[in-house]
Amino acid sequence: MSLAVPAGVVRGAVADGLAGLLPILATALLATVAGRLARLGGTPKRWAPPLGAAVVVTTFLGPLGTSDFQEPYLALLAASALERGLVSRRLRGRRRLRALAASGLLVGAALLAKPSAIVLVPAVAAAALAARPGEVKGRGLAAAGLGLLPGLAVLLHLDVVRFGSVWEGGYSGQVSHPLTHRVAFVWTVLRLTVLPNRGLLWYAPLILLAIPGLLALGRTAARRPDRLAGLLAGGGFFAVNAFWWAWEGGMGWGPRLLAPAVACSAPLLLVRTAGARRAAFFLAAAGLLLNASGYLLDAGRVYRVVAAGPAAEPLGPVVPIHRTRAGTGELEPLQRVHYVPRQAALFVAPGIVWRLVAHGDGPAAGGLPPGSGPAPDAWVMRLLLRGERPRPGSYTGALLLQDAWVSRPVAPDRALTLARAAVAFGGPPVESRLFAGALLLGRGDASEALRLAREAALREPGNPQARALIDAATRSGGRSDQK
Repeated sequence: MSLAVPAGVVRGAVADGLAGLLPILATALLATVAGRLARLGGTPKRWAPPLGAAVVVTTFLGPLGTSDFQEPYLALLAASALERGLVSRRLRGRRRLRALAASGLLVGAALLAKPSAIVLVPAVAAAALAARPGEVKGRGLAAAGLGLLPGLAVLLHLDVVRFGSVWEGGYSGQVSHPLTHRVAFVWTVLRLTVLPNRGLLWYAPLILLAIPGLLALGRTAARRPDRLAGLLAGGGFFAVNAFWWAWEGGMGWGPRLLAPAVACSAPLLLVRTAGARRAAFFLAAAGLLLNASGYLLDAGRVYRVVAAGPAAEPLGPVVPIHRTRAGTGELEPLQRVHYVPRQAALFVAPGIVWRLVAHGDGPAAGGLPPGSGPAPDAWVMRLLLRGERPRPGSYTGALLLQDAWVSRPVAPDRALTLARAAVAFGGPPVESRLFAGALLLGRGDASEALRLAREAALREPGNPQARALIDAATRSGGRSDQK
């Protein structure tokens, strides 16, 4: 991108566009893959594509596709790996081996999105072992394993580069933290299924169609391996989430960490009879209604509205780190959305939409503080609002600058690289230049610091920080071609 797109606002706009478009594209492709999985699981050809679309559009997967989380990519890669594995059951010879190698390759790519994708290995292995008569099962396992190796090797190499050992991952510090003890397993399961804060029955009602699929495991031998693989993959992702202390997945809409579990459960969603089609239509309509606000609002609005309200007691035990005063105080305000049923996003968000439409943006609607620009709502909602104009600079550049601020105390070289990238990607035009200039001045590069300080002063005349940096760089012997 650095060679093809000019630095500054243009490059930042392109990066922002790609960052917004790619998860939407991944989510749209997931609808197709989910339809193929449903077909492989036994749903008739006519109804499989609409069912696949419903799996995405009428559940939390749809709103999640407008976010910058990795789950849209993880769900697509996981479902695609499962689909290739199930397709291999219908093939023979080299075609079967190629399909299994592709499945392994996709599992490896999913590992790079999130290491929890390792739960796909049993599902792909089950598909490889359920080969047609006469096929050598060991060859299928070997093909899938060879496909997995590149992604696994890259993941282990990155662990060594970032953490110094293949046994150290990005989550080891969280696991050893004294306040990250997960609560009883049954409570986490309830919260991920039945309770409205993060429950699948609320954010993905269509998952109820998996009940007939599970019951059919013992009746229809021909499709049993396909549904079993879907159960292994979807159940594996669910179990990993249920045993993880951060079960709620942080701020966002719906049970984000369960996105690949829902996608991989598509072979279990049976729509073969008129009654099943009526049930699917009802569940899809209910899901679309419940998730509609997630398409319109930035989820941060819900958290700001709830956090600004009075304290509320959670239902059930709480992970210690989610309480104030080192795990001994009241529930953290931002955690109320996850633990207090009446303050679930599903219930709070529609009121926010109404306040935005009727009264405009503001604190009562979870608006950002003055000077921060508007919340990143969906474009439809932005057209309806007459609020604050967006702050200058790209979203990508702002993230790079934020990361530079965080890195400065522990990794000053990384902070400088990120600050320069923030300038190159059109970050906040004054702040990014002043921060990069200050870091450069600290390294003795007064001339470059002076150039950036003068650019900041041109964009905001009279800025005292820009003036101070210009004076400091000049005293340090800085020279600039800019007059």
